[in-house]
Amino acid sequence: MLEKGYDVDESELGNVYYPKEGIIIPGQITVRYVAYPWITCFEVEGIDIKKKAGSESEERPECSGDI
Repeated sequence: MLEKGYDVDESELGNVYYPKEGIIIPGQITVRYVAYPWITCFEVEGIDIKKKAGSESEERPECSGDI
């Protein structure tokens, strides 16, 4: 993953890989294991997507159709 342009941080649950560009890490990254009635997953806090200058939209591709 490092050779593909990702950085890594350690958490209590293991490594967290995130892109080197296009994000902001204002503090510590937190990973939680959560079990909802409909899904079991990991939730990550502490990583924000950079916004374009002068825009409220996020730097990620828009969905090009209905899902």
